Amino acid sequence: MGYNRLMNEFPSTIQKGNRLNREAAYYEAHQEKLLEQYPEQWIAILEQKVIGAAQDPRQLLVDLKNQRVSLRQVLIKHLTHEEEVWVLIV
Repeated sequence: MGYNRLMNEFPSTIQKGNRLNREAAYYEAHQEKLLEQYPEQWIAILEQKVIGAAQDPRQLLVDLKNQRVSLRQVLIKHLTHEEEVWVLIV
């Protein structure tokens, strides 16, 4: 399955809404520990636990898909010591 098709499965921020609040809270509370455990990696959090990690975000998406995890239910974060700036172009 292609990367673009996987990315299209992510719902909008509005649709995710409250469903991911617990995952976001878990991430915020454990950010430093997660960064130590998964430095410079992308992680997926579901039900307040890390269910996948990879250095390449595309590989993480493929791994989640192979586990039959709905991408609409997971929080995906990049763990890095460097400050990141993201630009969204619509």
